[in-house]
Amino acid sequence: MWIARGMSFARFALTDYFFTRNTLMRFDYEGFHIDCRSRHDQDGLYYAQAHITKAPAKGNGHPERHESGDIDAFDNDSDAIACARAWAIDWCSEHAA
Repeated sequence: MWIARGMSFARFALTDYFFTRNTLMRFDYEGFHIDCRSRHDQDGLYYAQAHITKAPAKGNGHPERHESGDIDAFDNDSDAIACARAWAIDWCSEHAA
């Protein structure tokens, strides 16, 4: 897709142009793997959610998992994901061993 930007043209993929709903942010923090996402509900709001996994210690075969549920509601996807990220970092900091 081509669009005009000032006097020049820029080419980019449609996926770069259109904002994707229910985007996912994944990262590692203090030994935890964090998946932050938003859930778009019928009421038009985006609900922040975080899924946290910690790798098993030696000799223990099962990873620890924690799901936040709905943390808070927002008017847009990016605010919901930012909230989920902040919540997950706080949770991991409190539960780091």
